[in-house]
Amino acid sequence: MKTNVEIGLKPKSPFSTNLKWFRENERISQAALAEKIGSNQKNIAAYESGRAYAPYDILIKMADTFGIKVDELIRDFNSKKSIRDFNPMN
Repeated sequence: MKTNVEIGLKPKSPFSTNLKWFRENERISQAALAEKIGSNQKNIAAYESGRAYAPYDILIKMADTFGIKVDELIRDFNSKKSIRDFNPMN
């Protein structure tokens, strides 16, 4: 089976993966999440599939809904890099 990259699709962002995980962990549908944050189901589906990026005000509402920080929605938990890897002073 070919990967997304091999067939020309962009890999999902950490945000897409994390959003779906937090939503499913809370056991709420895309439509229910959309209603809570003042959006619509199509937008939530687009965010989860990586077809669209959520504006910052929506990220804040999502984080509040899940009881987390925005950072937890956008962080790549699988990355082995630390903050030092991005610091030019090292």
